[in-house]
Amino acid sequence: MPEKSNTLNITLMCIACGLTILGTTITLFLIRWLKVKTKFSSYINMLLCSDLVFAIMTIWSRTAKVNEDSQVYCSVLSFFVEFASIMSFYWTLSFAINTYLVVNLFKKDVEQYFTRHLIIAITISFIISVIPTASKIYGMSKYGGCGVNIKLNMQRSALVTLAIQYFPLLICLVLIFIFYGLVFRKLYQIARAEHVQISHLKGVLIQFLPYPLILAICGIPGMIGLIIEVSSERSIRPLLLASGFLYRIMGLFNAIVYGLHHETKRKLREKCVERPKKALTMIDSSELERTLTKEAYLDY
Repeated sequence: MPEKSNTLNITLMCIACGLTILGTTITLFLIRWLKVKTKFSSYINMLLCSDLVFAIMTIWSRTAKVNEDSQVYCSVLSFFVEFASIMSFYWTLSFAINTYLVVNLFKKDVEQYFTRHLIIAITISFIISVIPTASKIYGMSKYGGCGVNIKLNMQRSALVTLAIQYFPLLICLVLIFIFYGLVFRKLYQIARAEHVQISHLKGVLIQFLPYPLILAICGIPGMIGLIIEVSSERSIRPLLLASGFLYRIMGLFNAIVYGLHHETKRKLREKCVERPKKALTMIDSSELERTLTKEAYLDY
């Protein structure tokens, strides 16, 4: 790839990471400043912190002045980039798991599972991150800075990237669809049994959609591009640039969708106009309808 394309690729990556840093920092500040506390607060904080670390480490690794002898230095930087990335995937998945626990298994306090999620997230992220590090996969990247070693040919480089970045993302995406699918089926069954209007479920379905869509929109273009590289030994430049940007702006989307939820917006409005507003009155007269109500059901 020409040097000009390398520069553009790194520039787009850094812009995406800069937006992610800005979005996650502002959202974390708002959550703390407004003292937002929901049953998913710990999970939101971990997701946003993972995205923040990923963005910072990506800029550091991609702009580092390295040469072919900088393998150890690049391996350390790339390890933390990968670790933060997998952590972000897992915390995204944890929302789907906890939603399943609340709706399908009637577990009201998901905070009690936080320590287990944390242990699982660290363990999975460490294992996935340490394998390419120990295998000396990382080094000076062909796109500049640190990444998959420039010494690997195009096919092997694409396979490695698929394995350590996009395969975990794909697994996470599939599991998210499964858990939210089970949740929606459960709500549909309850709605029919309690004679609740099925139209009430549309709001819940709309609320579910952004969560898997973030992973799909930000991950699928990269997967397609790498599969093309593996199969044909050629890269499509626009797809390469778009996928590099989308993969690294995922944290900004997470900050908007997960962080700026109903409770954060409500408290921000109250703070800005300096007068508390009454909470929206629920139409329901049962726990079921509270479950089916957008704000009450998934108040992230």
